[in-house]
Amino acid sequence: MHAFFDGYVNSKTTLKQFVEQYENTLRDKAEKESHADFISFNSCIPCVTHYPLEKQFQEAYTIEKFKDFQQELSANLYCEVSLHKENFPCSEFTVGENVMVGNIITTIPFTVLLKEADFEINCNCRLFEFKGIICRHVIAVLIHKKIFFALDKYILMRWRKDVIRCHTKVKIGYDNWSIKPEGHRFDKMCNSFYKVAHLATSNDDNCNIVLEMINDLKMKLISYEGDDRSIQRTINLSDDTADKNFHGASKENRNILTPMAVRSKGRPPFKRKQSKNLERLQSEGLVTITVENPPIFKNNEDNFAI
Repeated sequence: MHAFFDGYVNSKTTLKQFVEQYENTLRDKAEKESHADFISFNSCIPCVTHYPLEKQFQEAYTIEKFKDFQQELSANLYCEVSLHKENFPCSEFTVGENVMVGNIITTIPFTVLLKEADFEINCNCRLFEFKGIICRHVIAVLIHKKIFFALDKYILMRWRKDVIRCHTKVKIGYDNWSIKPEGHRFDKMCNSFYKVAHLATSNDDNCNIVLEMINDLKMKLISYEGDDRSIQRTINLSDDTADKNFHGASKENRNILTPMAVRSKGRPPFKRKQSKNLERLQSEGLVTITVENPPIFKNNEDNFAI
């Protein structure tokens, strides 16, 4: 069973129950994502150091990912940096990390390569390649070289809190975005722009004109209202709380009813292991077997388990 459905679906869930729980699962995941975005935009975790590097990640990352970064930053205390080899333009450092193995402290060496020309850095622990968070060994080398910032490529877009997710504007059955005033305005603008985009696809000149005008319009809107996404997300969250009645009313209409009870196809059920004498008497017409209240089977959906 996929972890996405934990708490909703198990090995004994029927097909009918799965259809009902599938929508509940998607709704719950969307609400959790919206709540996490709201927390990331309206609260922050204080920095534990005065390094600008930590401040850079605090402003960019979500709450959960910034906690992961702070964990690596705090573990820098157990690392000791030494220069192993320096060959321009690349320098090789050995970072010894003190780890607790049972009751014994053991030093494990790691190799960090730094290209000072373009500030590209990587470690053989491969934490950044595996989880997308720069490791404690890289942080130790950056602080050792007095490099107090990280390149943008080490701040992944997937962890940023200031990224506008396009999928949040898609019409879905378990959210009420489309009935909000923001949703109506968004759909109205998309419909109008669809016609403009259709006309501008004829040649590159028209396309460039449209793109240039869109960029100018975007800069004007930013200068007029500012990039105030936190207030907008506060309004959206309050609208979600106020519209819980809508979810309750619409859920009644979306409930999947029990399938209609129908007779099973084929001949009526009978006892396969009845005695031969009874079968002979029945064939001669001496005994008549009647089946009262034949069992009624529901559709096969209730008989299948996920």
